[in-house]
Amino acid sequence: MTDRLEGGAPEPVAPRPFAPTPVAQRVARRAPIVAVVFLCATPTLMIVAREIPATMLVAVTAALVAGAIAAGLAGAALGDLRRAGATIGGAAALGLVALAAASVLWSPTPARGAAHVVHFGGGLLLAAFAVALALRTGLRLPARALALALGAAALLAALDLASGSALREAAAFDGEAYRLNRVAVAIALFLPLATALLAAERRHLLLGALWAIGLAAIGLSISHSAKLGLLVAILVLVPALLAPRVVHRIVAIASVAVFLAMPLLAPIANDLVPARVHEAVGYGSLTIRGEIWAETAPFVRQKPILGWGIEASHALPGLPEAAGLAPAQRDLLSWGHPHNAPLQIWLELGLVGALLAAIALAAGFAALARLPRPLRPAATATAASAFAIACVSHGAFQAWWWGLLGLLAIAYAAAARDLSAREP
Repeated sequence: MTDRLEGGAPEPVAPRPFAPTPVAQRVARRAPIVAVVFLCATPTLMIVAREIPATMLVAVTAALVAGAIAAGLAGAALGDLRRAGATIGGAAALGLVALAAASVLWSPTPARGAAHVVHFGGGLLLAAFAVALALRTGLRLPARALALALGAAALLAALDLASGSALREAAAFDGEAYRLNRVAVAIALFLPLATALLAAERRHLLLGALWAIGLAAIGLSISHSAKLGLLVAILVLVPALLAPRVVHRIVAIASVAVFLAMPLLAPIANDLVPARVHEAVGYGSLTIRGEIWAETAPFVRQKPILGWGIEASHALPGLPEAAGLAPAQRDLLSWGHPHNAPLQIWLELGLVGALLAAIALAAGFAALARLPRPLRPAATATAASAFAIACVSHGAFQAWWWGLLGLLAIAYAAAARDLSAREP
């Protein structure tokens, strides 16, 4: 009292400990379960709504936010997110989003470009925050839950494809076979993680059944992207189980190198593929992609530093610079995007965007290398598969694609917490 009267500093008051109410405790327990249900349900829902991964990423993040607030962990997760943004990889990713947003000013399709900035930037931010929340709240992803959900999606897709779309048509949904291409991609990307989780629990019978159903669904689909992704995953997963560090470094270096070299590789892509493969896959699924890339690559050289602006690839055939091209060349540019994410980033965001993306990609591989040992081979296989698919299919800034990748990141974060305790 005397000190206070004489101008001394008051004694510090200790912060009151967080004490959740009974309602908050229930929310903290149940919200992560809801998040896992949303995550696991996504591949099955993609059978009837192929754009739904973006919506499910929002739903999963919202559930995790609710659980974190109820548990008093939201502030800590935000701090984790800020620290991640201050790393080299995080800064590169934020810089890439900022460049994409700025490029709306010189894009020939500013309205479309602005929408895709939201798709791309929003997907990255939601995924990063959800991963931070998943790690803070101790989100658990049971192996059986993921396996059964993935198996259900694969079984329904296989039955529908084998029956000529009878299941979807009976439910009054579009029966076109290509509608199941994205669920086939999702199955291919989730299979390595499910494999790691089931193997860690020695559930070999369930693992064999899941692979049999997954192979059937992907094999019956008309998605060569999914088939490529599955092939790459298998080719990487097997050696990664024997030499995880070496294979991970090779995949990381190769992916970054291919990304940076894409403007040089794209024009000669068809020449790099054996004629036998061209004949087996067909012109409409393989050869035409190489032709699209060959017609797109010259535009990269015209604006090499900052590119043409986000989603400019959608408008290429109508640009004055394309007026002198033959009709067949303009037709090859009219597919909405080059079906090659690295090439699209080079085209639309130039060398600056490509360097930022390559740094972020390298940082992503470095983060995967820090996962628990049982997860590393699967993570390497998933990353290699996703990169291969991105190089031959889908737009670089599509919301569903970033939603799916975000859900994969959350799934690996949830699995990492459980498996880290099993490391010797």
